[in-house]
Amino acid sequence: MTTIAEKARATALRHQMLPPGIPVLVMVSGGGDSVALLALLATGELGTHPLRVLHVNHGLRGEASDGDEIFVRALCEGVGIQCRVVRYDVGAYASAEKLNIEDAGRRVRYRFAHEELDAWCAELGADPSSGRIAVAHTRDDRVETFFARAITGGSTGSLAGIAAVRDRVIRPLIDCDRAEVRTWLEASGTVWREDESNTDTARMRAYLREHVVPAAAVLNPAFRETLARTMDLLGDDDALLAEIAVEHARELTTSVPGEEVRLQRSGMLGLDRAMSRRVIREALIRCFPQASRLDSSHVEALRNGLAQDAFARDLPDG
Repeated sequence: MTTIAEKARATALRHQMLPPGIPVLVMVSGGGDSVALLALLATGELGTHPLRVLHVNHGLRGEASDGDEIFVRALCEGVGIQCRVVRYDVGAYASAEKLNIEDAGRRVRYRFAHEELDAWCAELGADPSSGRIAVAHTRDDRVETFFARAITGGSTGSLAGIAAVRDRVIRPLIDCDRAEVRTWLEASGTVWREDESNTDTARMRAYLREHVVPAAAVLNPAFRETLARTMDLLGDDDALLAEIAVEHARELTTSVPGEEVRLQRSGMLGLDRAMSRRVIREALIRCFPQASRLDSSHVEALRNGLAQDAFARDLPDG
């Protein structure tokens, strides 16, 4: 049987995640997946690299959140890895920015992770682009994300699920199932923390984990593997189409960053509808980064507006 170490090594090699000697910042929550990832990296199972840990205390679960922080500090001390802890009121941030808690927490974690990696690379005199942020998403996380986006709506690219690599962020466990990670931890006598909110089925991800994923497994016990292959195909197709859209955007749009985007009307109308939507989104994101989360209905309205002599549309976030 293939171990999670072997799977993680194969994933890292296939996606060229971990060139020798690069600095790796490991995001550790204290949960089983992140504890396993830290163990693999700390023991050299994924190569030899300078390591640091970042733990973000969201302050959402009172004593339980503080317990996670204490656990991660002790874990890092035990393996001799420097740990930075950031305390941040994610609840207040979510309210201020009108975000759901999960989205707010994700934004906060990655913001601090990139800041920490930049500062560490500066200390080392290393090119910041050479550093990596290692996170512990598994194939189960990818499957749950697929179902969530299929239910709430999303682009073809979003249905490809969580990417193995995105810029400096790497996910060595993305081809491992959560159950086999837990089995590996138990076999090695490794302890971890459980977040009780992960079982709160009032939250979509927990509901999917508790009800939808098991139902799919009844229909096809190997569905995680088959769905992962389908998501890989969707991702490959999306990457190719995105590359083409970038070229069209260069030819058919002009912009002043943060101020305005101009579309060449005749050229845009000559594109296939699906491609014109992609070009519009690409042009908007280049000018206004916050447009990455623009609802598809707005993009579709802009596409339809190209055919009108007079058109106006108010978009969110300014």
